[in-house]
Amino acid sequence: MGIRYSAAAFDADLSDVARTTPFRIVRNDPFDALIGIGCPPHCQHIPADEDDPWYDGWTQTCRGELDLERAWIDLQRLTRPAEGHVARPAYRMFEGSVGYDRNHGDVPWVRAILPDEVPAIRDDLRMLISGFTKALRTGCEDDLPPATGCFDYDLSLLEKAESFTTCVVADRRGMVYVIA
Repeated sequence: MGIRYSAAAFDADLSDVARTTPFRIVRNDPFDALIGIGCPPHCQHIPADEDDPWYDGWTQTCRGELDLERAWIDLQRLTRPAEGHVARPAYRMFEGSVGYDRNHGDVPWVRAILPDEVPAIRDDLRMLISGFTKALRTGCEDDLPPATGCFDYDLSLLEKAESFTTCVVADRRGMVYVIA
């Protein structure tokens, strides 16, 4: 199964809650469906065909949630700063990793990103998309192949992250993400 990444949007008036108790916004277990969490009142889901054997409840994700599966590590490597350099804005959305505690096992990474911080991240994601393939192939200092083994898949998830942040900005919301 592996470590996964998921995020949920929150209304601006919940910024203090998101900052102090982020697990009240996003669930600790990214395998737990996020449908319904983070949805603004005007969010519209389009039900999929229930006769379809691959039916998962919805044809597309909610504008208030994001699941980057295992590709988050590639996006983290793409955006992380070189040693001694300042991190680009998008890195704030992918930074972190699971920790380990002798008594509790895996300790998830969780971060709240406040509404006024999201526009810079969205703009940086847009810049990354324009040069994604070249940047991913040359921008990783460790020269490791993508964790997913597929550049097209990583690009699709980068575009998904940009779409999510665009919706979050349009709705004047913040986001909480968890890596677990």
